[in-house]
Amino acid sequence: MLIYNHFMIVSYFKTTDKIIYFFTFLFNLFWVSMPLASNVFIV
Repeated sequence: MLIYNHFMIVSYFKTTDKIIYFFTFLFNLFWVSMPLASNVFIV
């Protein structure tokens, strides 16, 4: 039972890591694309 709980916790943290990496990737992409979009809108 303890091993099963440990496995569940590890898999849960792996999925949360994937979600965090995905959101940080979107966040960085957003901050990189914002100045380009603002330049396009200014011009």
